[in-house]
Amino acid sequence: MKLLFSIANIFMFLGFTVGSYGQALVYVSSTQIEPLAVGEQMHLNIQILGGKSVSGYELTVGFDPTALRYIESVNADYLQAGAFAVPPIISDNSVYVAATSSAGPAFTSEGTLATLTFEVIAAKDSTIELIDITLSDSAGMSVAVINENGKIVATELPENWDVNEDGKVNILDLTLVASNLNADVPANPRADVNKDGKVNILDLVLVAQNLDAAGGDENKPEVRVNLVEFNLAESYPAKFVRFVSANPPNGSTIAPDAIITLTFNNAPSGVTVSDTPADVTAAGKTTGVTSVLLPGKRQLTVAGSGKVRTITGDFTPGPLTLTITWADEIHVLNYTVSAPDTEPPSVISGTIADGDRNIDPEVINTEGKIEIIFSEAVTGYIALQTEGGDDVGWISKKIVGGNKGTLELVAGKEIDNETTYVIKGTVSDGAGNKLAVEITFTTAAKK
Repeated sequence: MKLLFSIANIFMFLGFTVGSYGQALVYVSSTQIEPLAVGEQMHLNIQILGGKSVSGYELTVGFDPTALRYIESVNADYLQAGAFAVPPIISDNSVYVAATSSAGPAFTSEGTLATLTFEVIAAKDSTIELIDITLSDSAGMSVAVINENGKIVATELPENWDVNEDGKVNILDLTLVASNLNADVPANPRADVNKDGKVNILDLVLVAQNLDAAGGDENKPEVRVNLVEFNLAESYPAKFVRFVSANPPNGSTIAPDAIITLTFNNAPSGVTVSDTPADVTAAGKTTGVTSVLLPGKRQLTVAGSGKVRTITGDFTPGPLTLTITWADEIHVLNYTVSAPDTEPPSVISGTIADGDRNIDPEVINTEGKIEIIFSEAVTGYIALQTEGGDDVGWISKKIVGGNKGTLELVAGKEIDNETTYVIKGTVSDGAGNKLAVEITFTTAAKK
């Protein structure tokens, strides 16, 4: 009782009071693909989606103690770094987890609240139940929440691997599963290897991992368990719009004029993007997603429709943080903006250098080519000419995105002794900076 009382006081002090602010979904997921045998560990993530201004959470995770044994739980990375995690309270069939951040609300609307680890002690169906979930915003008001429990299913692997029931697991079984991927009603029901109601990559992996196994191999574990993947699109087809990806991806180095493409799972509404975290004021204090921008920062122009939005940059070199908001959602991207490239490419080496004299033409003709190496990738042409500007007739291939230009000898067009030649042309780098190439060399007298 003393422990419970102390924890209750902590959360009263940190402001977990009743109210309402948006709505979030909390559900169970796992990154593990292969079903687990008895004795193996199952890592379950407690995910949040649609969280807005969330600064803390508490919930109880219920489980079947005849199927799973609790090992540990850790606060994950949804809350800001340095969040305080309350020591878990463990009973025979549940574990209470909680954490709060004094640094302010989470910067994103989706992520992982906590990760729990269990040991599989029996291969049987069971439920991971989310109980008494409370989310708090930065003002100490509770955030409305809905939840989806996790379903663990037992799978009879040896029977299911052998999809065509010919007594062995081989490429024929793999092909059957592949041909039924994402089918609403598979032509062969056995293609749903893990019996979760759909044919997807999980079924394909199961067959691939057990190729060449006998269909009735008694040495293989007969039953394994796996968490059934939660299908957000099926459960909430229009309720949640999720950020899917950015191109260039988060963490990239980009040019000041880069175009960033944002992709969502459904068409978002009211998308805005600022180039500083929108939940930080000039004083550095948290005020929520709708707070003012830092001085000198901007609301950026967002274009596009449907599931895709684009941002065309006029970004300042250095660290760049983009805060994307839509409806009740928020997502943050971090980039490094490189300084504008105004430096033209240069010639750094090659078969011949500008001003070379006494070049043996026999060596060049025998090699059959002249190479020029540039300081960076370029596009353009170079040509071999006489001192008077006439083309010698060597083949010059267009340089496209490489740092090497090559001139190739054509039979009958060999270079002569005691002659001055010029390699001329124009190349440009990816930023459009041009270099006028002019390399003059003179061949040696005949021996």
